[in-house]
Amino acid sequence: KLRRKESIDVFGLNTSYKVTMAKGKVEIIAELCKACGYCIKFCPKQVLDYGKKVNSKGYEFVVPINDECIACCSCARMCPGGAINVYKE
Repeated sequence: KLRRKESIDVFGLNTSYKVTMAKGKVEIIAELCKACGYCIKFCPKQVLDYGKKVNSKGYEFVVPINDECIACCSCARMCPGGAINVYKE
């Protein structure tokens, strides 16, 4: 489902277009997270941050902190441990 709508100004023209952004859900596999921070750095919507809990390897694993995910999958592509799954809602 596509839910969110945003208006954008294209190339400074006075014409506005409605763009529908996909909504996504991020799932973190805590035991695979190495707390490298690449997912946090490359997320365009700042959906992820370090959590307060620690996995069995001693890493403070990453958690979603808001629901602004647009399912771009940048976080999952950057994760060296394969700890992130992204689903379109």
